[in-house]
Amino acid sequence: MAKIARVKDLPEWFGLEKYQQTEAFGAAEWLTQLRARKYVHDCFVSFTNAGLDLPYMSELLQAAKTELTLLRESPLGDFSDSTWSQVMGDFSEVPYGNPVRGLTLLDLINQYRADHQDYENGLCAESKKNRWSLIQTTSLKVIPEELISTSVGALMETGEPLLVDMRAPDPVLVEAFVDWLKKARTRQPISSSKRERPAYRDWKGYGLLPYLDLRIWLMETGNRISHHVMAEAVGYCKGGDSFRKTVPKLANDLLFSLAELEAMAAVEATSEKLYS
Repeated sequence: MAKIARVKDLPEWFGLEKYQQTEAFGAAEWLTQLRARKYVHDCFVSFTNAGLDLPYMSELLQAAKTELTLLRESPLGDFSDSTWSQVMGDFSEVPYGNPVRGLTLLDLINQYRADHQDYENGLCAESKKNRWSLIQTTSLKVIPEELISTSVGALMETGEPLLVDMRAPDPVLVEAFVDWLKKARTRQPISSSKRERPAYRDWKGYGLLPYLDLRIWLMETGNRISHHVMAEAVGYCKGGDSFRKTVPKLANDLLFSLAELEAMAAVEATSEKLYS
C-alpha cells in the first residue's frame, strides 16, 4: 500500500494514449466498455463484503482477475468472448432493449431464472422464488389475497410491463401513459434529478475509462492517489478540485446502474436501422 504522488509512479500497463478511440464512441461502445469494468468492480466489492462465502464467489473472483489482465493489455478491446463474460452469462441482467416495448415471454423466463438463482445463492427469501409457482394454479383460492391485485411490475426488477388497450385513441393513450409514468416514478425514481440523456460525448474529456481502470487498480492494491494526480493521469484539464466534484460521482452513478445508457444504446440502434 502506497500513496501515489506522481503520474510516472503509476503502473506500467497504464497509458492515456490507449484510450484515444473513445472520441468516436456512441452509447453502445461506451456500454460495452463500462459493462466490463462494472462487472470487475462489482466482483471486488462483493468479495470485500462477503469473502468467499457465497457458492460462486471464488469462481467469479478468478474470472475478474482474468478480465483485468485483458483490460490492461487492451483497455478498449472486445470482451464478448472473455472468461468473465462467459461466467457472467448465468448471473447478468437481461440484455438491454428499447425502453418502450412489449413484454415478452423471454422477459418472464429470465426474471424467473434470476429469482431462483438469487435464492440458491442465499440472496433472497424463499417467497421470492415460490411466487412463480402461483402462476401454475387456476384457483384464486390458492393465491394470497395481497398478490391478486399486485402489478406484474412488482415481479420484475428492471421494468414495468404495461397492458395497453389498443381500442382507445392515441391521444387518450398518451395522456394515460404520462399519468401512469408520474406515479411509477414515485416508486422507482432514476438516479439523476435531471431528465436528460447521459452526456457521453463529454466522457472522453472526463477521462472516465482510464479513471475506472485506475480506480479498480487502487481497490486491488490498496494504494491511494490524490484527486490532482488522478486528474492529470486521466487527462482531465480542469484541475483536481473540478475533477473531484465531477468524475467520481459520474463513475459511482454508472457503477450503480447502466440502465439509462442501456436504454439509450437501444434507442440509437433502432434509429440507425430506421434511417440506414
